[in-house]
Order: sequence, then C-alpha cells, then structure tokens
Amino acid sequence: MERPGHQLVVAIVAEELAAKVMDAARDAGGRAVTVVRGRGRDLVRPPTFFGMPIEPSREILYLVTDHASADRVMDAIRDAGELLRPGRGLAFAIELSRVDGLLPPLDAPTTPGGRHGA
Repeated sequence: MERPGHQLVVAIVAEELAAKVMDAARDAGGRAVTVVRGRGRDLVRPPTFFGMPIEPSREILYLVTDHASADRVMDAIRDAGELLRPGRGLAFAIELSRVDGLLPPLDAPTTPGGRHGA
C-alpha cells in the first residue's frame, strides 16, 4: 500500500559524481535538488598527505520526494554515486510531516488556491 506524504532524501557524494547522481535522481523521479558543498573526514583513521589531513570535497544533495518515488530515487543515487564502494558517500531518507512550496507533479491538477489535487 502506497503511503501519502513526502521524504527528504539526503545524499553525501564525492564531488566528481554529483552531476551524475543528480541526473540519475531526476531520471528516477526526483524533481528538484538543493546542493551544498562539504568536505569529508574519517574521524577514526583520517588519511594524511605529508602529515596534513586530507578532506575530500563532497556535495550534499537534498531532495524532497513523494513516497512513491523515494525508493527509486534512493536506488538511483546508490548506483550513480557508487555508494557500495568504501568512502564514496552515503544516502538516507527522512520522513517529513509537512511540506509547503512544492510544485505539483507535472500531470497533477491543482485545486483553487494552488493546492495539489488528491
């Protein structure tokens, strides 16, 4: 049974894979993404180069998606971001209790006041 509502999908991926991950998420049903730059660091065994810690650049992607698309989007991110390889990043989804400001699905009618049709 399909659950109504939305999830926030957060993906932290290698900077060089961010565009590929965003394309895969879009192809899987994602509509929009917010991207924030970050850097990663292993707190247990931080890699070093001549004694200086290496902090690889990361892109943090935030996607709000409906439940129907969330698993497809997560799978696409996992594959495109190579998240099954060590040190490549991670992705997770969080249940959202309320979302305002989303565009309706491309094929969904809107009701008066701009709300999405049920």
